[in-house]
Amino acid sequence: MKGKSYLAMFLFMAVGAVCGGLFGDFLITIPQLAEMVTPLSRQYIVFDFAPATMNLYIIKLSLSFCFQPSFFSLIGAGLGIYLYKRF
Repeated sequence: MKGKSYLAMFLFMAVGAVCGGLFGDFLITIPQLAEMVTPLSRQYIVFDFAPATMNLYIIKLSLSFCFQPSFFSLIGAGLGIYLYKRF
């Protein structure tokens, strides 16, 4: 793992999580699989920070962060880490 950066691993993991979530949403659209896949693609709230707002009188900034993984996004993130270590 020498020479590989943590930023690259994070990007692989993030892209894998997004692709996994999209794949789970795609599987819901297939009528034969929808009943079985729906609980696996449901998003579970791990943590949710309320928006913090800062009014600078010229611009108003709001920042919020919410982590809601689904089973498929976790599988995709794991696959991204595997691919990062493999290549």
